[in-house]
Amino acid sequence: MGFTKIQIMNGSKHIHVNVPKKDNENYKKFEPTFNFTKSEPIIKKCATFAYDSVVEKINPDTSFGGYYSRSKIKKFVNIFSGKYSECALYAYFIQNNISVSKPDFKKYPIGLFEDLDFLIETDIKVSVKSSKNIAQTLLLEKNRYGKNGEYLEISHLNKDKKSNIYDAIFFVRLSGILELENYLNAIKYNFKSLYELLDIVDKNYDIELCGYLDANMFLELITNEQYLPKGCIFGNTTLQVDNYYILIKDLLPIKNFINEIQLKKIKI
Repeated sequence: MGFTKIQIMNGSKHIHVNVPKKDNENYKKFEPTFNFTKSEPIIKKCATFAYDSVVEKINPDTSFGGYYSRSKIKKFVNIFSGKYSECALYAYFIQNNISVSKPDFKKYPIGLFEDLDFLIETDIKVSVKSSKNIAQTLLLEKNRYGKNGEYLEISHLNKDKKSNIYDAIFFVRLSGILELENYLNAIKYNFKSLYELLDIVDKNYDIELCGYLDANMFLELITNEQYLPKGCIFGNTTLQVDNYYILIKDLLPIKNFINEIQLKKIKI
């Protein structure tokens, strides 16, 4: 189908990526599209999971495939936002009468993890990615996927020991991530102030279910070698590994996914 390419500029010292900005035809404005009920139990559950992951070192201290070290605060915010996004997407599926497995809050030691986020209708494998509300691209670390789009980091939960090919990779944008980081820095990561954290999330964390990338689209990205190279300047970040990318505007609308599932049910 062909996807929009990002302009990559070779400077004297660095490779710069020309990310779409406001007033650019490829820019996607943040538009909260889902009225996710920000209940205190859900926020607490996600916050507790993230806190335990940091304190008990349940998840790695690194990002970008193990190359970029994360502070405790950044790690907490990343894990919290990811799990919160899963809860929002789960709620959306339930509201649309889609059978879906629940978000996984189990705690696994480093090296043991789940290799998919949801199973839909018992056989459709789904992964969920999230980022700040200003993000314009979905990035997928190249070294984590095979030539057919299979996810190479097989978990201990995968009894068949087979790499997963996701049927859909969903992308969620959230506002409030910066506010949460600033708050945690201000209190020096002191979680006696958890109720203030709940208030910040309730006021600032809006959800946009941007869309999804299906297996055929991902295979096209891989075949066409559409990726950003390690070392390039992407926004304010230097990428530490190669990343496949797709602009948000090129993702499929989430309603398409819901319609396909419902049509499948009718045919059955």
